[in-house]
Amino acid sequence: MRVVAATALVASTLVWGVAPASAATLGVNSSADLVDLVPGNGVCDTGNMIGPDPECTLRAAIQEANALAGPDTISLPAGTYTLALGSSGEESAAQGDLDITSDVTINGAGAATTIIQAGTTNLNGFDRLFDVLAGGVLDISDVTIRHGQETDGAAIQSIANVTIQDAIVTQNTAGGIGGGISLKGSGTSLTVRRVDFLDNTANDGGGIGVKDGTSLVEDSLFSGNTASRRGGGFHNDSATATITGSTFVGNSAGSEDGGAILNRGGGSVLNLTNSTLSGNSAARNGGGLSNESTVSLLNVTISGNGAGSAGGGVRVQSGVVNARNTIVAGNPTGGNCSNALFSQGYNLEDTNTCSFNQAGDQVNASPLLGPLQDNGGLTHTHALLTGSDAIDGGTNTGAPATDQRGVARPIDGDGDSTATVDVGAFEVFLGSYLDEFNSVAYDGSDGALDWTPNVWTEEQETTNPGAGRVRVVATAGFCTSGGCLRLEGDSSTKDLAAVRQVDLTGATTATLTYDYRRENYYSCGTRVQASGDGGGSWDTLATYGTTSGDDPSILSASHDLGPYIDGDPSDTQIRFISYIWCDSAEFFHADNVQIETDASPAACTDSDGDGLCDLEEDANTDLDNNPATIPGPDSDGDTTPNYLDADDDGDGTPTASEGADPNADGDPRDARDTDRDGEPDYLDAPTIAADGMVATEQKISDTQGGLTATLTTNDHFGRSVASIGDVDGDGITDLAVGAPFDDDGGSDRGAVYVLFINANGTVKSEQKISDTVGGLATALANLDEFGMGVAGIGDLDGDLIPDLAVGVHQDDDGGGNQGAIYILFLNPDGTVKGEQVISETQGGLAATIDINDRFGSSVAAIGDLDGDGLNDIVVGAKDDDDGGVDQGAVYVLFLNADGTVKAEQKISETSGGLGAVLDTTDAFGIDVAGLGDLDGDGLGDIAVGAYWDDDGGTDRGAAYVLRLNANGTVKAQQKISDTAGALAAVLDNNDEFGTSVAGIGDVDADGVPDLLVGAPKDDDGLSLTGAAYVLFLNNDGTVKAEQKISNLEGWPAAPLGTSDQFGFGVAGLGDLDGDGTIGLAVGVYGDDDGGPADRGAVYVLDLAAPPVPIVVNSTGNLGDLVLGDGVCDTGGTVGLDPE
Repeated sequence: MRVVAATALVASTLVWGVAPASAATLGVNSSADLVDLVPGNGVCDTGNMIGPDPECTLRAAIQEANALAGPDTISLPAGTYTLALGSSGEESAAQGDLDITSDVTINGAGAATTIIQAGTTNLNGFDRLFDVLAGGVLDISDVTIRHGQETDGAAIQSIANVTIQDAIVTQNTAGGIGGGISLKGSGTSLTVRRVDFLDNTANDGGGIGVKDGTSLVEDSLFSGNTASRRGGGFHNDSATATITGSTFVGNSAGSEDGGAILNRGGGSVLNLTNSTLSGNSAARNGGGLSNESTVSLLNVTISGNGAGSAGGGVRVQSGVVNARNTIVAGNPTGGNCSNALFSQGYNLEDTNTCSFNQAGDQVNASPLLGPLQDNGGLTHTHALLTGSDAIDGGTNTGAPATDQRGVARPIDGDGDSTATVDVGAFEVFLGSYLDEFNSVAYDGSDGALDWTPNVWTEEQETTNPGAGRVRVVATAGFCTSGGCLRLEGDSSTKDLAAVRQVDLTGATTATLTYDYRRENYYSCGTRVQASGDGGGSWDTLATYGTTSGDDPSILSASHDLGPYIDGDPSDTQIRFISYIWCDSAEFFHADNVQIETDASPAACTDSDGDGLCDLEEDANTDLDNNPATIPGPDSDGDTTPNYLDADDDGDGTPTASEGADPNADGDPRDARDTDRDGEPDYLDAPTIAADGMVATEQKISDTQGGLTATLTTNDHFGRSVASIGDVDGDGITDLAVGAPFDDDGGSDRGAVYVLFINANGTVKSEQKISDTVGGLATALANLDEFGMGVAGIGDLDGDLIPDLAVGVHQDDDGGGNQGAIYILFLNPDGTVKGEQVISETQGGLAATIDINDRFGSSVAAIGDLDGDGLNDIVVGAKDDDDGGVDQGAVYVLFLNADGTVKAEQKISETSGGLGAVLDTTDAFGIDVAGLGDLDGDGLGDIAVGAYWDDDGGTDRGAAYVLRLNANGTVKAQQKISDTAGALAAVLDNNDEFGTSVAGIGDVDADGVPDLLVGAPKDDDGLSLTGAAYVLFLNNDGTVKAEQKISNLEGWPAAPLGTSDQFGFGVAGLGDLDGDGTIGLAVGVYGDDDGGPADRGAVYVLDLAAPPVPIVVNSTGNLGDLVLGDGVCDTGGTVGLDPE
């Protein structure tokens, strides 16, 4: 262990910590710019003292971190850090810029107070600030970086991987590319979250310039950045960029194209979602956006931009710009578009220059955009004003789950009772109170209102309170439906009234509407009034006097409540009042009283303070996201529903402390699942340490375990298995099992079984999904082998029911055996509610899949890697030929809520940063698994099987542990094989270790996720009986310890037979039976139960708890009272304990 720290600046208190030998924490305590005396000695020390501690500067800390092994963290307190040591071109951070050559994290104390600068002004900076060199990783947050001066990347230049969060990058100047940040090189990555790029300058890419790398930008602002040539805000050249939730305003390209964004270069891809381009300009083309390759626009607003030549909003120089749910309007200089966009429907333009000609497109329409301003959220937006054609004008298909501000989509913005996504980056919320007076009728005898509880009150019913002159009735012809409010006369009382409180908080517009009809109105009169001071004074909105009888029909009225928003908008009231004496037979009826506002909804109501919105803890048997109608579920059975229970699983740890909502949006779809059982931690009891030995088993086959389905010869039930969470809501994790050679509908079309499991591992009920049963809409073909891979992917669509991904590796979309993935949205009974196919021709996949790649050989959920609140997946393509024949590859797919692909990253010998050398026919990707966060960086990591790897001998197999960046590239990897990764076991030729892999949670309770690996052709005891290995991992992916499970090891009652091939599919089940230990599911590909050959089976294995120590507390010689009862007790006592 080593600790490297020093006191913080200016009277701060030193906090000592203990870090593993592979990581150090360095505390800066000086704003001077001095070097470290001895880099790599474990001490940040310039040779000076700050009080009793060595002086530690930012430069010295970086030098020390570069020299130390493993990732290191620098704590940077508030202060201004000015570079002063002149540049000499060296690359050790000794002079000039701060070179990063290792894995370094820098945590500031806040961008407003922690400033790193290359000069005191933007005119005297003498170098850039940070230079991230090959092998370096920079993760920096909560700082301002300013006044850099260089050729490229004046604030940060990188040829490696950079993450920057919660920061300001301002007033930096580059003569080449990237005034703020420059990223160059294949396999490099840049992740930007909540960063303001302000007033930076470059030749290309005033804010950011990327060449050949991959970038992800979220919730960020680009303002006032300038490119003397092109790409004022962002320059994307032969690279892949994903930008969401961001605003580009006031950026400019001085002589060429792309005022806000330029996308150019071969193969360059830009995905722009939930973002706003406003007030940007280009001297030539594309004031908002200029494209020369491929762009996808989804719910984007492009307005107020200008260009000197063409395309004030968008210029398509070459390539294609795909657009859906996007506004291009109000770009007067240069017009909205120059050359056609490729419409995917539901776009809006206020002229007709963009070729919007598909379903749902609107041209010459009125978007009615408000000014760019703070409308809530992290970045400024253009609100949609009342009457905008963009309101409810989009399509819900493929739309993001929230708008740019984080407001949930879709919302019924036009009051037609159908929730439809708005066009553009802003979702209108039509705040509405609707009182129909139908739910509870007034009984007419107690003088009180008994409907819409705590909303309406009555006034002046004092003369005869038992008569009930202010009441609810059901009078045909006078009420719209059901009941309605009625004011009745009594010949002696006036000022009878019904009063309602109205909350207009957050609104800029408000309208009162209602239906009414008068009955027998000969001498009576009613007024509709509003008060802005809580009823102290009233204004009359309408007066309804005598009609000489009845109104001819039910009428409607509308009044502006805008004047009552001023002052205290929460103190507004409305009332219906009889202002003169009315006869007892004169009645005024009112119905459908509605107040509509443009106020945005509150982020959420969180009644139990657990960080989850009440609506996101609704019962999955209800699906209306209204906890008041069915206030379940109650996961721990304590009679308090989850939305009112701060500890949903009753394990003693609050929900808020169990990773229920890592991205803090109130939605638990990205909840942490430590034991990889498909059930999030906040609904899952904790587990205790186990050593990997099997305690009990339950076989599920054609003849055992309660399976009612009939398996047939060569179905190979168990080829894949996955824990999928609690689908049916019984509190027990359920299981998906693939049978890819099932013949429903045709030869080897395949099937998947959803098994609803009892706590003992038997099957309570099941649902088969195949070409002929289970609700699958897509037709399968012969030899598709649907079910070759299966994965529980959590609740992707937000209906609170876990969803499923299925690998179909011989699907022929695009070419023979190219493969596909099916995303299946499930009903609580396991049938398919909806589906999305992902292949070369469907689902938004941009990659080119080749014939016989077998994309879909495997699939796994990896958690929310990109921080958008939705789980992402990894897909194997075991026969991909990158680098050599059948070397294999995997794809990290970032998903939308509808199951389409938002972005992707391929990992192979030639892509994605994989440092390993693969060999021909390794079949890297035969299986994949999400491991959870192995290295503590907050990102999910993965395991990949390569079952024909030849380390140590032919086809012995291997597994790779890959630690990922947020963009899906590989940060670090560790191979585990017969010769690598510290595996103690000796593998034999043809064991095929790595045929299956599964993250199984922290089995040994050491804080590090563990791994289960199948070796189905292991020969322990008999030929091809198979085996599985429980691998206890270190943070770096090496093996700390292991337990083999086979006929001869780890399983006292193992019943495996010849050619069973136990280990073809593996999964972690979490604590299925509540005994505190993790359970496993293992497929037995060649089991013969029920038939002559290979029907298949699955074993549910419960791991053994460690032995409980027996503590002796007496020197006596007495025997135990009851042997085997679990209590050592002679009948006497020692203190309070049994002797």
